Amino acid sequence: MPSTDDLRRLGQEIDRERIAAGIPTLKELARRADLSHQRVSEIINAYVHPSRGPTMPSDDTLHRLAEALGVPVSRYHALLGRLPDVPFPVFQNPEAVEVAEIYDSLSPHLRAFLYKTVRNLQEADREMSKES
Repeated sequence: MPSTDDLRRLGQEIDRERIAAGIPTLKELARRADLSHQRVSEIINAYVHPSRGPTMPSDDTLHRLAEALGVPVSRYHALLGRLPDVPFPVFQNPEAVEVAEIYDSLSPHLRAFLYKTVRNLQEADREMSKES
């Protein structure tokens, strides 16, 4: 179970990414992620319910937030110290390690752009595979 500090770091990261993505409010982020404003606010603020304890986002919620912000959901799972339902790729290929290092050096805006571009290329590749 992630600690309260892990949940705080997650909330801070999501809020930084919201600002970097130019999303002006939590309400707008909630709309884009198809989540309630209250739920997003609880995650951002690492809300601790008096009887239920810390607000733990589900994998689906993390995926929706990551998609709305244009970032990989694996970042959120790493902050929580747990693996997602789909295992992380193991980088044994030196080229993959180099790409990961370059990605880490980019600004949040360029990361979001690169992530969306790769997703579009993957979709185009799937479509081309269907046609052949």
